[in-house]
Amino acid sequence: MLQQTFSALERFGPTWLKNLVPEKWRIWLGYQIKVRLRRAPAGYALRTPMTIPAGQTRDQIFNYLASIRAEGTNDEREIVLYLNEACDRYLYTLNLIPKANGTLLDIGASPYHLTMLVRKFRDYETSLINFFGESVPRHHHDFIYDADGTKIQFDFANVNVEVDRIPHDDNSFDVVLLCEVIEHFVKDPVLVLSEIKRVLKPGGTFVMSTPNVARLENISRLMSDNNLYDPYSGYGPYGRHNREYTMAELSKLVEHVGFEVTQVFTSDVHGNQADHFFDTQKLQGLLAHRSGTLGQYIFIQAKNRPGSANSSKLRWLYRSYDDEAYSG
Repeated sequence: MLQQTFSALERFGPTWLKNLVPEKWRIWLGYQIKVRLRRAPAGYALRTPMTIPAGQTRDQIFNYLASIRAEGTNDEREIVLYLNEACDRYLYTLNLIPKANGTLLDIGASPYHLTMLVRKFRDYETSLINFFGESVPRHHHDFIYDADGTKIQFDFANVNVEVDRIPHDDNSFDVVLLCEVIEHFVKDPVLVLSEIKRVLKPGGTFVMSTPNVARLENISRLMSDNNLYDPYSGYGPYGRHNREYTMAELSKLVEHVGFEVTQVFTSDVHGNQADHFFDTQKLQGLLAHRSGTLGQYIFIQAKNRPGSANSSKLRWLYRSYDDEAYSG
């Protein structure tokens, strides 16, 4: 009832009344009513405890990120809608980045929300990689306006890390981030992780986040005869999720290449819609052994073990290669 009332006010309410509340706050309120206030399916623990930076609240972080603008983009509504889905994911990821100083590489940095949180709450010299296609120069930059209007130039390497060598020397970084990227790969995730291991110092920290293919919402989709695969994208193969992972798979992959997993967990980061597809109460007995693996996203922190990367293929992840390409 509350959602219908809010929608009616948005559609038919007088403009003067709606203008009393800024649009971004109306969007935020609508989201709270529609999704965030929807409880997680009963009987499932899908949220991992999250630490907020000292002296901050979650809403303060949200508002800070919503105030950041990339040059040439002014769609406040789109930014707020995106952050409604992504803000908590950023905060979980930030918790995995050591409170230290040194050098940090962020692969897939755009739209720079996490980059700005690292800039605000950590003390690293940061290098960035994006891939915006072959038409963008290899060495490029974006301009970001901070909350106070400060114009910041973010230089980045425009590199397809599935094809090209990461343009940094061995043992260059104390931390490497690969957040919401691995699910887009179409060729060779082991190659990319091997490159990350090469540029990461021994004992350095690797942090990755990615959607969890075994999230409760996907299980519900399948139970209701809906498909869990990402639609084809107008942006081409890299515009969609080409291969998502379970928490166990991702841990095996990271360990295989030569990292030691130090933290791994799943968590919801926004409203859970599993009950929209299927009555999850009927699944509780079947999923009791899966507690802790059903959240929307996987978050992983790993330490770079000394030694070279294992770049051999894994049989559960690759097919149609010569036998010598595989491990074991």
